[in-house]
Amino acid sequence: MTSTTTQPAAEREHRPYDIEILAPGTFSGVTVTEAELQRIADNFAKLKGLHDVPVAVRLGHDDRQVLDQESGSPSFGWAERVYKKGSGAAARLMATIVGMPRALRQAINAQAYRKVSASLYPAWESTEAERNLRTGVTGLTLQHIAFLGTSIPRIRQLADLPRARSACGRRPPRS
Repeated sequence: MTSTTTQPAAEREHRPYDIEILAPGTFSGVTVTEAELQRIADNFAKLKGLHDVPVAVRLGHDDRQVLDQESGSPSFGWAERVYKKGSGAAARLMATIVGMPRALRQAINAQAYRKVSASLYPAWESTEAERNLRTGVTGLTLQHIAFLGTSIPRIRQLADLPRARSACGRRPPRS
């Protein structure tokens, strides 16, 4: 099997993929307000601008991922941009995903992965990464984005994953 880190670049070329990743509410004891959604987006921009701290796409939240190895896990895509859209109860934290392998895009289009979930650092200033980087970022910060197949997401009001378009913009037919 080919590692996702050695795939030809064409295997990961696709149009930017915008998805809903978080909504206001209380999840796993963490309350996220509309203002916090904006703060998470701002923290992402600051970390990306200063040190290009990656936010990876995972398949589920488990720390042991497919193709996992002793030192480092593969990424099934990356958040290129994170932004807040809408207001009030309709506010959403959005992410633009790039670099998804073709096989994952096909799985999304076949509805093997329909839901999404975001994992947050509750206090970035307490992480080892912040101690090393000294960015000054504080508060809720995006850790990773998980695509869910059979798992039930805690945030039920998010839209299903949209169809993934190819690099040329065509939508593949539904299976």
